[in-house]
Amino acid sequence: TEVANAKKGGLTEEQMAEVHKNFAYFDADNSGLLEKRELRACLQSLGEEATPAEMGKIMAEFDGDSDGKMTRPEFEKLMIKLQGDSNTSDEILLGFKHIAADPEAETVSARALEVVVNGVTFQDHHVSYLTANIPKADSTYNFPQWTTDVF
Repeated sequence: TEVANAKKGGLTEEQMAEVHKNFAYFDADNSGLLEKRELRACLQSLGEEATPAEMGKIMAEFDGDSDGKMTRPEFEKLMIKLQGDSNTSDEILLGFKHIAADPEAETVSARALEVVVNGVTFQDHHVSYLTANIPKADSTYNFPQWTTDVF
């Protein structure tokens, strides 16, 4: 479901399987760890920037124990950041406040969501999903509650 995928950073089961396959392929010595050179080769194969400076930043952020090697869970976190849905709950809330045209809004009307559809952003099936899943508050939708539930 969309909520389950959101909790995995937006990656589908197939994408997660591909992440695991990439880890296994580039773990050339079968150590269960990606050394910096193995990680760099993996990232380059995926079309990601893997300059020495970029590798330093990646290792600083994702190598939790600072041993110069990346575990499978650390690699998963990196891949979620690179390939997943990067929206934070704060960004989602801000987006709904823009839709409501009110920076203090706690709810949004179905009409506001529909106007956005005609203005480009949401497709009809997205509006249908939101109005079916966001808790109702009178004749409007409580997007902060939904965001809390999803994140």
